[in-house]
Amino acid sequence: MQKRTVQVLIAGGFAVALYGVYVVAEPNICWKGKLYEAVKEEARAQIISPSSAIFPDFDEVSENTVACMYRIDGDFEAQNGFGAMVRTHMTGYVVRTKETGEIEANILVSSR
Repeated sequence: MQKRTVQVLIAGGFAVALYGVYVVAEPNICWKGKLYEAVKEEARAQIISPSSAIFPDFDEVSENTVACMYRIDGDFEAQNGFGAMVRTHMTGYVVRTKETGEIEANILVSSR
């Protein structure tokens, strides 16, 4: 089951979409791999060339704040509209709820 919510933020004259992805996972287990897949899915949904995205290791862009909740702040590379590889910044959080096992990723992607 997957739901998508959209909020639009106006920052410095630019409209930026902030998405939330909900993916059902096994309850009571915190899989960093599944959490990071939700983060990458959200980041790819916000760039021009999703298949070109190259992400660093999860530990390089995440900080564990509480059980199964990670703050995301880091860069990845992807092609822009002209085909050049550019560094892109992502920030936000990813969390798995203990009660339902759902994974929620709220990621904001912006160019550097």
